[in-house]
Amino acid sequence: MRQISKLICFAVISLLSIEARAQFTDDDETSDDLGLYYDEDEEEKPQHKEYKNMIDLQYTPSRYTFHGATGSIATQGFALGWARSIQVTEDTPLFVELGAQMKYDFAGEDPGHQNASYRQLSFRIPANVVYKFYPSPTRSFALAPMAGIFCQVRAMGKEKLNGQSRNITDNGNDNTTGAVWKRFQLGWQAGLKFYWDRYYCGFTYAQDFPDRLVNDNSVDSSLGEDKLICRMHEYSVHIGICF
Repeated sequence: MRQISKLICFAVISLLSIEARAQFTDDDETSDDLGLYYDEDEEEKPQHKEYKNMIDLQYTPSRYTFHGATGSIATQGFALGWARSIQVTEDTPLFVELGAQMKYDFAGEDPGHQNASYRQLSFRIPANVVYKFYPSPTRSFALAPMAGIFCQVRAMGKEKLNGQSRNITDNGNDNTTGAVWKRFQLGWQAGLKFYWDRYYCGFTYAQDFPDRLVNDNSVDSSLGEDKLICRMHEYSVHIGICF
């Protein structure tokens, strides 16, 4: 009898153990059904890092025109620029870019202006609005149309003729173009940038705002004579890096 009692007790303990194990397994399956491990299984969406600063080098061929005159001056130039990018909202890829540029451009002997040559050094503060489009799911590539305004200071402007150099920004229209090259000028620009991770390239077009003609004692306003205002038309190709 004692052996039979031991067998019955062992059988009861075994049944209870199996039931407990089954209950534990059911709880695990219930946990899976409730999605308790959802966070581990969910694949994170790729995020594009938005850099705050940009430095670029630009090739800036330009053309300077004069109101009412048929002649113009074509120059070659280069610019070095820096910009700070500020995202307007976290949910929208809309940015405001504020920066600074230094530009140097030059023209060889121009047959249309008595074979005079030109050299200029300008400093510019641009402010642009930029919107980024991400064609790829990884968001590592972006297309970014942009538009904005700038203020420019012509720090140096020289015209060289017959071995003599003159400052075209300080002497009014006393140069071969007969125009005023203003030291301070406002303008606008528009363009498109291509971003690939932290690198980018792009192109822009910039132009001075139209300015009124200047009358003074050196011309006869009764005859409709005015000083011409020099205007810049700039085409820029640039490459840069973000950090």
